[in-house]
Amino acid sequence: MPKAPLPIRNGLGPDRLRMPAESSARTVLEHLIGEHQGERDLWTDLVDAGDVVDEHGRKITSRTPYQPTRFVYFYREPAPEIPVPHEIEILYRDDSILVIDKPHFLATIPRGAHIVESAVVRLRRDLDLPDLAPVHRLDRMTAGVIVFTVTPDLRRPYQELFAEQRIVKEYEAIAGFDQELTFPRTVLSRINKVHGEMTATEIDGEPNSETSIDLIEVITDSAAGLSGDTGCSHGPAGPISFACTSTRWASRSSVTITTPSICLRCPATSPRHCDCWRGHSSTRIRSPGRPADS
Repeated sequence: MPKAPLPIRNGLGPDRLRMPAESSARTVLEHLIGEHQGERDLWTDLVDAGDVVDEHGRKITSRTPYQPTRFVYFYREPAPEIPVPHEIEILYRDDSILVIDKPHFLATIPRGAHIVESAVVRLRRDLDLPDLAPVHRLDRMTAGVIVFTVTPDLRRPYQELFAEQRIVKEYEAIAGFDQELTFPRTVLSRINKVHGEMTATEIDGEPNSETSIDLIEVITDSAAGLSGDTGCSHGPAGPISFACTSTRWASRSSVTITTPSICLRCPATSPRHCDCWRGHSSTRIRSPGRPADS
């Protein structure tokens, strides 16, 4: 994808639209109004303000002829969002990378209904780092360490550390406690990830996922803190969903890790209303040297 002709603004890059090869519109503005029924005033105001440009950064006016197959760029005002109350803790920062501890319920990147309330948008805006980009991601419900690159030229080298399996991720979670299980233990299963679906599922078949799990502490008679080392891209936010590839196989073990919908440590009805979020599901990068995936 070519570089956008508009800069990052308030932590967000511009949106873009491709104009189809065939259209009866005579001008770009006429096409935009026709394609977005009920938004005539919005597009007219954007064009009048000079906030719609072509792929070369030239401003679109009300008289700009329709341009088949070309792109237009513009800033869209995000819809109101519920703020995530916790601040982002900065663990390390230099001219190359930024390392943070992401709180629960904060998306890593803009997605769906979570645009402004995402780690990358917050950090770009608050730290004035428009080129900041995550090297890897964590699910919105998962808290833990994320590494960002400060400049675009460093993004690929750091991402390749994950692609080459030179980074280790260690997850912590609350799970049901079974006294008959022994720890540490290794869970091997086959994880199926369907393109376009958020959730991975465990299916029968040759294992493609290996996770080492150890017991940290028993919290109650029915809950235990577990630590899992894995090279997988999905944290424990439901039944164990570690979608990675492994060439080491063994017998399968049954351990289900779940993220509770209520806080187990205080009477709050929702974890977003207490200070115990970090007791539910977290992940941290421990050290390089053992296989891991992004």
